[in-house]
Amino acid sequence: MGRSSLAQQRFSRAAGGAGASRRTGWTVCALTVLALLLRFYRIGHQSLWVDELLTIQAAEVGGRMSAAAFFGNVQGPLHALLVHAVGWFSTSEAALRSISAVAGAATVPVLYLLGCDLSGRRAGLHAAALATVSPFSVWYGQEVRNYSLLILFAALSTLFIERLTTGRSRSWLGYVVSIVLALYCNLAAVFLAAAHAICAAGRARRDRTFARRWLAASLVVVLLLVPMAWGVVRWVRTDEVGARVAVAPAADESELLRG
Repeated sequence: MGRSSLAQQRFSRAAGGAGASRRTGWTVCALTVLALLLRFYRIGHQSLWVDELLTIQAAEVGGRMSAAAFFGNVQGPLHALLVHAVGWFSTSEAALRSISAVAGAATVPVLYLLGCDLSGRRAGLHAAALATVSPFSVWYGQEVRNYSLLILFAALSTLFIERLTTGRSRSWLGYVVSIVLALYCNLAAVFLAAAHAICAAGRARRDRTFARRWLAASLVVVLLLVPMAWGVVRWVRTDEVGARVAVAPAADESELLRG
């Protein structure tokens, strides 16, 4: 009887854990759908404002984007490339802003996983819920700017480096891809990469194998950033400010102010 009761208790706990995991999974899915709905709600209601117009012009929507234009786009070449691609199908406000909306919603499950790794399932759900309804996240999810995409890849790269430094994962591919994409979204991600290096330094001092892999991954990241570095240097060396800063199309006051 004792063994039978113990087996029943273990089965009950396992069943309860599986049920909780399913409920949590459905909750995260629901939050992600809600985040998508919030970001697409009236996404094309407001006209494009000056920063969005600069982004569209830098993305050469309706034209042809050369390699030099791509790597020389200091506003974020990856986002510009996506905007350029969407522009082939539609140049409406809703279509061009949809990239940010999808990226903002995709951040929700990533933050859930990161919260779970750092402080448990409840923290993960709280992080996902906050990302879903955050006014700043919703706002940037309705702009033709690179911030939502940057936040997505910043969260994803942080999730990968956290798992690498704690031993939950040994694959560096996910980290290398996500941090490179973050850097190609916005140059500000270089500060994030520096923070990741500080986090990895602690384990690298104790684990030589980890240190070698970390150095190899860092070298790959640097090599993949060489074309973008060339574009930035080329942009900086441009003599005329007017030649490197595009003039936005004429806009009246109602287009410059949102809200």
